[in-house]
Amino acid sequence: FKLIAAPTAVDLVLALSTIGLFISQVKRGRRPLGALGWSLALVALGLVLGAVIGALLATQAGLPFNSILFEALPAYLVVLAGILLLL
Repeated sequence: FKLIAAPTAVDLVLALSTIGLFISQVKRGRRPLGALGWSLALVALGLVLGAVIGALLATQAGLPFNSILFEALPAYLVVLAGILLLL
C-alpha cells in the first residue's frame, strides 16, 4: 500500500491554501502587503518543517509515503493554522 499524490496536485493545494490565507487576512483588515508577507512566511515555515521531517524519516527505508506529499503536509497544516488563528 502506497500513498500516492501527483506533485502537481500537491503544488495546487499549497497554492490555493496560500491564496486562501491571503484573502482571509485581507478580509480581516490586514494590509495586502502584510497579508502577503504572512502568507509567504507561513508557507516557507511549513515547507522547511516538512523538509526537516522528511529528511529525518528518509533515513528509515521502506516508508510507504510519497516524499513530496509527506513534505507538503506540514506546510498545508501551518497555512491552515494561519487561516484559522491569525487575527
